[in-house]
Amino acid sequence: MSQNIMTEAAFAARCIGMGALIAVAYDLLRICRRCMKHSRFLVSLEDFLFWVICAIFIFLVLYQENNGILRWYCIGGALIGMLLYGKIVSPYFVFVMSTICKKTIHLVSKGISILTWPIHMLFCGIRKNIKKLCKFFTKRKKTENK
Repeated sequence: MSQNIMTEAAFAARCIGMGALIAVAYDLLRICRRCMKHSRFLVSLEDFLFWVICAIFIFLVLYQENNGILRWYCIGGALIGMLLYGKIVSPYFVFVMSTICKKTIHLVSKGISILTWPIHMLFCGIRKNIKKLCKFFTKRKKTENK
């Protein structure tokens, strides 16, 4: 096999890998969205920035690997990489990672609430005593006015 064909085949394989890498990056964004609520505006802004960054990444790869020459098999390879990753790995990766993320957030919030419980109880006690004092003084003032 000629050296040119081997070089082009290696470039096509890197393009498939680039597509899979882009899909992994988008899955990380999806996991973040599952763990924390986002508004529509924020989702739209994240998507816009993601695809701008991806376009710059693809341009840099094409510039470095192929002197900036656009080859359609590179675009096709990236699409194939995205599709293969999306069908084979993505559903499981997103489910497992978002579940781990949600459980971690839940455990951390429980730990924080346990650690701050004494402070919370202290402030609740102070608040109750202040309410009692306010009631006492308002009743006393009413009885003095009569």
